[in-house]
Amino acid sequence: ISIQLRAIAELEKKYPYTRLIVAGDGPERKHLEKMARELGVPDRVTFKGTVKDVVSVFAGADCFVLTSHEEGYGLAAVEAACFGLLVVMTDVGCAGEVIINGKNGIVVPVGDKQALVRAMEKIMKDANMRRAMQEAHKAVCQKIYDLVWPRFLFAKAKKIIGVDDNFVQNLKFFKIVKDKIT
Repeated sequence: ISIQLRAIAELEKKYPYTRLIVAGDGPERKHLEKMARELGVPDRVTFKGTVKDVVSVFAGADCFVLTSHEEGYGLAAVEAACFGLLVVMTDVGCAGEVIINGKNGIVVPVGDKQALVRAMEKIMKDANMRRAMQEAHKAVCQKIYDLVWPRFLFAKAKKIIGVDDNFVQNLKFFKIVKDKIT
């Protein structure tokens, strides 16, 4: 997040309407708040802390920025993309697999503040690119939904009520029956 703060400090000179919302909390928060003050951007940055309703944060945003040095997968970036936000992220996790540089997001090298600034500025300036990337999100998110959602539901059901493969077969049976009678 420190690189995002430095990027905002640079961008706000040219784009004074630029804002950064930091969702989440952790041991670095006080340091990051101090850094925002030192960079002269405390009024440009909102530290939300722990957020239970991420949709409310997404609803107030134009872009999602993930600048992790490493990431298991980057589910937050996928969620933001499926919400319709433009995604700028470092080359970690799902970058290249789900968020494809230049197609449905912008991927920057880890730790490269200038690349991050250029990516954020490009998103601010290029309305055609924004629309194209948002359209590209729709296909990616539908594919993810089609592949992941049934598996997710089955895994949750197995964990919560201890269902097995027979349960799934029964669901298929009931779906076939329902389809024939409706």
